[in-house]
Amino acid sequence: MSKSDYLKIILGALITLSITLFLSDKARVIIRDFISYSFKSVWNHIYLAIISLIILCSTYFVFLDFYDSTLKYAIFITIYSIIIISIICCYSLYLSLFRKLNGNYIAIAGCFTIDTKGMFTIDSDSERISNLIYEKAYEYSKNHLSFSNNYFSIYNQIIPKFIATIIGINRVKKYLTWRIRRGDYNTVLYIIKNNNSSHLEYIIIANEFNFNTIDGFSNIGGFFSFLSAENKIVDASIIDASAMFYILVIGQSLLDPLMDNKDYEQANKLIMKSKELLDQCFKLVDLYYDPDNKILLNIRNMWSSQFEYYHGWYFYYTNNLKTSVQYFINALNINMYYPYESYDEFIREYTKQEVIEVTKTTDDIYNSMKNNKDNVKEHIGESRIQREEIIKSLKYRFPLTINILKSIIVNHQDEIKDLVKTIKDEYNKLEKNHLDNPLTYLFKYEIFKYMKKGSNKYNELYVERIPECKLYLKKCLELDEKYAYIYNKLGSILFIESLIKKDKTLLDEGMEYLAKGMHIYETMGLNIRNK
Repeated sequence: MSKSDYLKIILGALITLSITLFLSDKARVIIRDFISYSFKSVWNHIYLAIISLIILCSTYFVFLDFYDSTLKYAIFITIYSIIIISIICCYSLYLSLFRKLNGNYIAIAGCFTIDTKGMFTIDSDSERISNLIYEKAYEYSKNHLSFSNNYFSIYNQIIPKFIATIIGINRVKKYLTWRIRRGDYNTVLYIIKNNNSSHLEYIIIANEFNFNTIDGFSNIGGFFSFLSAENKIVDASIIDASAMFYILVIGQSLLDPLMDNKDYEQANKLIMKSKELLDQCFKLVDLYYDPDNKILLNIRNMWSSQFEYYHGWYFYYTNNLKTSVQYFINALNINMYYPYESYDEFIREYTKQEVIEVTKTTDDIYNSMKNNKDNVKEHIGESRIQREEIIKSLKYRFPLTINILKSIIVNHQDEIKDLVKTIKDEYNKLEKNHLDNPLTYLFKYEIFKYMKKGSNKYNELYVERIPECKLYLKKCLELDEKYAYIYNKLGSILFIESLIKKDKTLLDEGMEYLAKGMHIYETMGLNIRNK
């Protein structure tokens, strides 16, 4: 190679270096990360590089006459190397970003960084977090029934640094959503580390068809949102707890299919494992946060209540109704709002469920008062509710704990000795812990009205239970005077009592309660009647 050839190469390198000096920070990061990714791709597919090298060496002897100068051969090597590296990089990108996956994969896309200048990238700290959360999730999945039996598998979704920087935060989310819609995996968890605020934001995207709200999956957002709001969560133990909670929530989603397939023993093992993981997870979290923090307590109680609920079903299906009742009532004791997270949410959704039954009752009342329709219509109007619309708006459509207990009493109190006593004893324990909660007295009314007392019944309600049922409902109204459902229930009971005693005063009182309940329903946007 002549001196002029060396000078040309040096000059080219200097020009390239000069150009990069005038590039933006983002462009320099992309070029640097692309070069790094290229070398890693070649190393990861070294067999392709070796084959290409063999082909390259053979061309020198085949086209010896063509290479009349070393410079020409150097140019050829450069062009050839660029093409080969590009092919290997494209192949590597295809495998990482576009290859179709077959199976029930649960993805972890790692951690990304928004630096102090606002650039979206992946730095060394986010790489550490990515490796840690994947390793921990994989570790917990190995000993979990849902993963060890290959119902689910962990997938490490790697997005190269330069790709993340080029497409940005919004397109990363769109890309991951596309992978889920294509069926490559069921859920994906990724983290964004903001260097300006020094905290992590956990983001989870789920296939709503496979993970609907029935299994409480949406509640995972509450846990991650709490962690996202804190500044100290970069600690390894909290990352560990995040991975554990992710595996916990995904794994427990198999409880319904196992119950439906009557695989009760496997379901019981899964419940026990879920309880164990929940305890371990919150032991880690409690090291950093106040155990009495209201948000954490609500999340913990929601999941503890859910596993007690499923344990209740396990004993129900295995014909141990007394134990089943204990678990169902304990589920209420832990969280009276299950599967909801607050009293207001429970009331709103429970009202939607019960308003359907209420309108059936008011229809019966209206139709039964043949000789006094004008009076009844003045109070409550004719029921014209669109029940199907309300059903579609329900957040959950599976039996609430209180409805299960009602069903057990109605169907089994005659055949199982001391069942009613067991229910009373367990409920008395619950009542002591929730004296100021209106639901304590609502649930007591709903359960106790079906317990045998005397022989006369009206719509499954034992007539001799009417006085105590009225007390329970009035106590509920003392604690929450805006609960429309209670007014309707109290009005219905007074109506029944007026028929039995043939007392018009009780009828008028009942109509007033019904009218007030209807009015509150309408303020909630539930079109109960047409005037």
